[in-house]
Amino acid sequence: MNDYNKDEVINSLMIGINKGKRAKHMKRVSQSILTLFLVVFTSFSVMVNVSSSFADSLIDIPVIGEIVELIRIGSGYEEAAEKGMFEKGDIVYQDEDYTLSLIAYYYSDQDLNLFFKLDHELEGRYAITNFELLDEKMNKIEGGSFGYGSFNDDNIENIDVNMVDRRLPDTLTVRFDITRNSQRESFKDDDIIIDDISVNLEKKIKDVSNLKTFKKVIKHDSIDFEFLTLEITPTTMNLQLNVSSEDKVFYDFKEIYIESGDHRYERISDGLVRSGDMTSGMTYYFKTPYFDDYESFEIVIDGIYVLPLDQSTILIDLEKKEMVKGIDEKISFLGIKETTTGYTVRFEGNVDERVSFSQYNGHYFSSTSTMSTETSREYHLEVEKELLEDTIIEVNFSFYPNEIEMNKTIIIE
Repeated sequence: MNDYNKDEVINSLMIGINKGKRAKHMKRVSQSILTLFLVVFTSFSVMVNVSSSFADSLIDIPVIGEIVELIRIGSGYEEAAEKGMFEKGDIVYQDEDYTLSLIAYYYSDQDLNLFFKLDHELEGRYAITNFELLDEKMNKIEGGSFGYGSFNDDNIENIDVNMVDRRLPDTLTVRFDITRNSQRESFKDDDIIIDDISVNLEKKIKDVSNLKTFKKVIKHDSIDFEFLTLEITPTTMNLQLNVSSEDKVFYDFKEIYIESGDHRYERISDGLVRSGDMTSGMTYYFKTPYFDDYESFEIVIDGIYVLPLDQSTILIDLEKKEMVKGIDEKISFLGIKETTTGYTVRFEGNVDERVSFSQYNGHYFSSTSTMSTETSREYHLEVEKELLEDTIIEVNFSFYPNEIEMNKTIIIE
C-alpha cells in the first residue's frame, strides 16, 4: 500500500471536487449527497497513516483546507478533517430567498458531523430546529447525543451527533426545519420558514477501532471506580467505567486525562464530553491517539466532585415560595414566579462555580437557562404543574462543585 502515485490521487480528488453539481430552483429537496472524494476510504485512510507528507499535501487542496477551517477546536474532528475524512456536500435547498448547502460531513459508525451554510436575503436570526435521524425504512433513530442550534455570523451551523452505544446504519436521512426569528429570544414552531428538509447520506467510514478490554477497580472515599474498556476511533478515545457508592453521589472528575509516552490526551472540550451516570455506567471521551504511535496508556486523575447522598438534593416549597432545605453557600435561592403552566424557580451561584440541575421529583425540567454576569450566574428552572403531585419538590443535580481530593494513576498495558 506504500506504492501509490500521489499526483494521481490528488488529481482524482480534484476531479471529483470540480464535478459538484448545481441544484435547480425548487421548493423542497430530498437528494443523495454525491461522494466527491473518489478514492475508496479503506485505501485512502491507510495512505494518510503511512505517509505524513501525503497527509500534509491534502491541506493545499482548497476544499479540504476549507473543511479543516470549519472544525471547532476540541471537538475531536480536527485530525479526521486534516486526513481528508470529511465528504464534500452540495446544495440541498434553494428558492428565491434562501440557499441551504451542506458544505461538508463526516459519517461513521457512531459519529455524524455536518456543516450547513444558509445564504439568505431576509434579515433575522436563523436556526436548525426539529432535527431527527431516519433509517432506511424512514423510522426515527432514537438515542444518542444531538447538538445543533443557531447559524453563526458566517451563516454556518454545525450538527454533531454521537450515538454513544449503538451503530448508525449504512444509509440514513437527516430531516429538520429552518426557523427564522427577528424579535423573540427563543425560536418557536411559528417561526418555521422551511420545513421538512431531507438529506440522504451514505456512510463512507467504518470506525476501525482498537478496543482495549481490562478491568481495574480503584476504591476511594467509599466510592468504587471500575475501569472497563478503552476504545480508540478516528475521532475519539472512549473510556468506559462504572462508578458506585452506597453513601455518595459522584458527579465528575476535576481533571482526568490519558497519557501514552510523550503524548497527553485531554478530554473532548467541545461536543459530547461524557455520557451515562452512576446507574447505567459512564463513558468519557478524549482526544484520539488513532493517528499516533502508542503502546500502553496511563489514566491520570486529579480530584473528584462528590456529595454525600443525604445532602445531594434541595427541597423547594412552591406554594410558600421558599427553600426548605439547601446544601451549602454555593447556590442561593432567589424566588419563584408562577406561570399559567407551571413555575419558574430561580437560583444564584458564583460565576466561577458551575452548577447543573437535572430533575425534580423524578421529572426533567421542561427547560433550564443560565444567565451570567461578571460576578454571578443566575439559573432559571421551569417546572410543569401537570406533573406535580405535591407542592414541595426535591431537586437533583447533574453536577455540583463539591471537590474531594483524589490523586490516582491507572496503567493500561
